[in-house]
Amino acid sequence: MVKGKTFSVHPRTRRRGKQSVGHQVAKSVQKANAKQLKRQAKQEQKVQGGFRKAMSTFYERNLAEDREYVYKTLSEHEEWLPKLSAMFKSGALQSILEDEQAGPEEEINLEQLGRKIKGRACKLMNLPKHGKLILLQEYTNLENMDEADMADDWLNDAMTFLFHISSKTPLPKVPNPRYSKVLQEQARLRVKALQFKGAERKLNYGDRCEIQCYYTRMLEGGAQALHCGFLGEMAELPKLPDNGVWEVDNSHSLTAVVVNNRNKCLSLSCSSFFPNVQHLKPDEAWSYEAEAEEPEADGTALLSFANSMRRRDPQLGQEKKEGSGAEAAAAPLAEG
Repeated sequence: MVKGKTFSVHPRTRRRGKQSVGHQVAKSVQKANAKQLKRQAKQEQKVQGGFRKAMSTFYERNLAEDREYVYKTLSEHEEWLPKLSAMFKSGALQSILEDEQAGPEEEINLEQLGRKIKGRACKLMNLPKHGKLILLQEYTNLENMDEADMADDWLNDAMTFLFHISSKTPLPKVPNPRYSKVLQEQARLRVKALQFKGAERKLNYGDRCEIQCYYTRMLEGGAQALHCGFLGEMAELPKLPDNGVWEVDNSHSLTAVVVNNRNKCLSLSCSSFFPNVQHLKPDEAWSYEAEAEEPEADGTALLSFANSMRRRDPQLGQEKKEGSGAEAAAAPLAEG
């Protein structure tokens, strides 16, 4: 029997380098989980990169397809180009897109704005009948009239007469212009700013004589006078040779001209006889703020067109004989 060294080992201790089975299992599971998480993160990153690339390709492909479709449609309908160009220039298309983007997220105070006018009209003349009636409500006798029985042409002529607008005039450049109370307020401020004599009385539906922008009348001695209905002013027309008579081509148009009935080549713009309307631009959009329209503290009223013109040109403050400027401008034409 060989004697050797003996070691005493406590029953609750283990030798160095040895691990318990439980610890080894726990460490193995921990490594497996870490490896699995690393593999999963790598796969997710790969999937995300592929998804981003796929979506980018999808948008690029869709954009290219949409562009190709638009070009193809425009090439097939070239007659649309002038109208589309006008929509781009006037901002009408942008207004439609902004309305779409606003969507239901925008909170609307219906008590303050009133009822919304149906349709997507971007021009005042293109509003549906109930929209035009909202504009004309305070200035016409339409209480006992049925909307279905009203003619669009009379409503358009009345709007032209009262608000000095044309078929190209867009909706007022204010927030929410398609709501009834907003339109009513803008109409009231427009009439107040223009201070036309024609808006001092209520218009009767169907009476086309009282909404004439320009018309002629005979004076004593065979002379003729040109009347501006909305201003309530008159200017004497130059006399024509050979008993010629001036005739207004369209009495309900702001761009009307007086034409020699014996020589159609001789015509004069009606607005050229009335300096107070020459600076107005009916095709442009307008907007007014209620605060800016209030009278001053001392009670002075807003400047009329005549006063505003005098501010621009002091010489207009001097009284001129009616029709003298018009006669001087048209004398060479009359002599010819």
